[in-house]
Amino acid sequence: VERDGFALTEREIMASLREIFDKARGRIIVTLFSSHIQRLQEIFDLAAACGRKVAISGKSLARNIDLARELGYLRIPAGTLLEVEEAGGLPDGQVVLVVTGSQGEPLAALSRMSLDEHRQMRIKKGDLVLLSSRFIPGNVLAITKVINRLYKLGAEVLYEKVQAIHASGHAHREELRIMLEAVKPKYFVPIHGEYRHLVKHTRLAVECGVAPERAIVLEDGQPLTILAQGIRLEDAVPAERILVDGKGVGDVGQSVLKERQLLAGEGMVVVLLVMDKETGEITLGPDIVSKGFVFEQQYAHLLEDAKCVVLEEVENSPKGNIKKLKERVRMALRRFFRTVLDRDPVVVPLVIAI
Repeated sequence: VERDGFALTEREIMASLREIFDKARGRIIVTLFSSHIQRLQEIFDLAAACGRKVAISGKSLARNIDLARELGYLRIPAGTLLEVEEAGGLPDGQVVLVVTGSQGEPLAALSRMSLDEHRQMRIKKGDLVLLSSRFIPGNVLAITKVINRLYKLGAEVLYEKVQAIHASGHAHREELRIMLEAVKPKYFVPIHGEYRHLVKHTRLAVECGVAPERAIVLEDGQPLTILAQGIRLEDAVPAERILVDGKGVGDVGQSVLKERQLLAGEGMVVVLLVMDKETGEITLGPDIVSKGFVFEQQYAHLLEDAKCVVLEEVENSPKGNIKKLKERVRMALRRFFRTVLDRDPVVVPLVIAI
């Protein structure tokens, strides 16, 4: 809805791909959404027309291709499809590799090839890699890393920002307008996109004749009931995210997530101190262990200074109040590390009274 005009058509993409196939001299490596059967058909047809053979790498691709062929939605020219091992014996100019990994997935074929970790295929100078898919927000960094690694290995990489090799699956503004004018809905409730997309889509519906009070933007947890005489908004219901961690469902909340983020960002320092319950004297420690904070051998002097901070807090804390001592040690070490290193690790004091 934010893009004016019309989206590229598959006919335009086919023309662009045909030009690329005609000019390519080395291997062509294509990655795309595994469910895009029409694009797969185009790749097979172009490969056959250019005298190339096609090999597949990736379970989701192989599964979707088998299913599409079984249902009659994909027709592969005879003699075009080969096993990866067979393709390795052909001249580069006769090979097309279709692989998974269009979104930079770490275990997908293209990512492993970019790391030179694929057991059957290696990137080499002269390879042409086509990312015939959109960069989905959230995956851009992973995709960019794959592209950079491919260039380091000598490949050339084409993607939608530099070549018309992917058509969006989302309608542009004029296509949405055509749909609204054809359907002429009495009510309009957009359900896909960011909140700004919903608002802009609703405004477009009003432009196309929907009454403003009947163009409704809903948020997560806002029920809407469709009745014979119209619609009715219901009271909001809980619709927060339910996090799944291992076998636990919903048992990880925001506080746990915050702790994990702190551990990942700054690391952890564990302080072990054993004290005599009667006298309050130290019988063991203090020992300080760094996990993900600093390299202990390199910063041994710093950790020794930290032990002095702990001893000072023991000296100045009320005798017998272990809870108070733990808190004082935790706060003192955080201040110390912030002052010396400008870092704020998670400090876990373990004070044992025996």
